[in-house]
Amino acid sequence: MPQRRQPRTVDELLAETLERLRSLEERTRRLDGIPTIDTGTLAGGVLAGSYPNPSFAVPMATDAKLDAHIFDPTGAHAATAVGYDNTVSGLVAIEVQAALDEIVAGGGGGGAPSTADYLVGTAQGGLSAEIVVGPTPGGELGNTWASPTVDTIHSGSSHAATQAAAEATAAAALAAHIADATAAHAASAISFTPVGGIAATDVQAALAELDAEKAPATVDYLVGTAAAGLSGEIVVGTTPGGELGGTWASPTVDATHSGSAHSSLLPLAGGTMSGTILFNDIANIGATGTGSRVRNVYASTALFVGNTAGSFASLNTSTFNVSGAAGFFGTGTAHDVYLMTAGSARWQVTPTGHFIAQADNTYDIGASGGTRPRAVYIAGGITTGETAFMHRTSAALANGAAAALGTLTNAPAAGNPTKWIPINDSGVIRHIPSW
Repeated sequence: MPQRRQPRTVDELLAETLERLRSLEERTRRLDGIPTIDTGTLAGGVLAGSYPNPSFAVPMATDAKLDAHIFDPTGAHAATAVGYDNTVSGLVAIEVQAALDEIVAGGGGGGAPSTADYLVGTAQGGLSAEIVVGPTPGGELGNTWASPTVDTIHSGSSHAATQAAAEATAAAALAAHIADATAAHAASAISFTPVGGIAATDVQAALAELDAEKAPATVDYLVGTAAAGLSGEIVVGTTPGGELGGTWASPTVDATHSGSAHSSLLPLAGGTMSGTILFNDIANIGATGTGSRVRNVYASTALFVGNTAGSFASLNTSTFNVSGAAGFFGTGTAHDVYLMTAGSARWQVTPTGHFIAQADNTYDIGASGGTRPRAVYIAGGITTGETAFMHRTSAALANGAAAALGTLTNAPAAGNPTKWIPINDSGVIRHIPSW
């Protein structure tokens, strides 16, 4: 008797049906030339397991998961994980969270400060000093903030009283501004027309220019009272003292000097003067012309008239006398002394003592007749340009006997010697042979 088949569940029937369908599909593909993958073949690439039911080798997002991530309004990404391009904004941050923190902290980006006293309709948690004015205008305003209106008191009014009050307020403010002696305007806002040596075009720059060109504070100025801005001033008091009186604008001398001719110190007409008198680089004492010249100047030790180099600048007199034990004419330091006539230097005494003529072969010492020097004593030689005669051109020679007889061997001959020494023997020219 045949054995009865055990009843199967619906799942088992469905599985069996699906298996038959897969087998039928594979046979159909083979008949149509379509490649097939045998059941049990291992999957590769991003897949794992075996066919016909492989799985993903790594977790893969489905369309549903991608949509959920993209449209997630709360936590799709952390702000720190989203990059930020700061090339335009000027911020330092390079990710969204840091950029937001930088804006909140006032680091840039053009964000308005949260501490400003904005006018807002309602209080804002992000602001700290806002002024809440309500969602609609109040007080003497009505309607909306987008289109406010004034109340009936002001509507259609000329506001003459208000205008007059405003003008009075403005006039008072202008008067206060004009009378303000401290901060009415910045000096740099006041124009200045350049004048004199000042090139600035506004008051601030002109004052700075004057400050840079002002007199130094370290100079020892004479001042009436000590000045904090000076460091080397000499305080002489607000009025003259000592032998002076009156004011500095009009000083006077004391009773000892007032009305005195000081004849004992500096005689103006006649008399004598004693002590030391220094004339420091004055131009002249006296002047040319009758009636204004100094007659005599007497010096017992030394009289110095000179320039900064120590040489004589000018001493014009008809007679120059030096009295006393010794008289000196010259310089006190290493400088030349020149003897001048007619405005030209004739003779020079050098600092080393040499006596030099200022023009070659021009000036004589003495002259023929009665103005000759008596004697000249010279330790060395004498060099002269004269070639025809000895230094003494005429002399009386004494007679004497010859020391030896002349012989033919040492007697002069024609052409020998070629040189003869001429001697003026009281007007008679005699010659001595010179071999």
